[in-house]
Amino acid sequence: MGWIIGMGGRRRKRKIVLKTKRTPPKVFRCPICEGFPLRLDVEKDGAVIAKCAYCGLTKSFSVAAGSEPIDAYYALLSMLGGENLG
Repeated sequence: MGWIIGMGGRRRKRKIVLKTKRTPPKVFRCPICEGFPLRLDVEKDGAVIAKCAYCGLTKSFSVAAGSEPIDAYYALLSMLGGENLG
């Protein structure tokens, strides 16, 4: 099943190409100071605590239960979008 017979009758194995899965990030860029150490702690009930180690930003908010940290990050961006950032 995995064998290919080429011209000359020599058997050789087919190369298997492995695709790598990209994992979502765990540390994000802070929308206030543009630093990278923004950590989002997402609980199973949807409570989120966002903490920036550089500028000291601490926000608590909620998202839908079972959301990923990337969903919470975009919710934080939309929540802070109206404020004067920077």
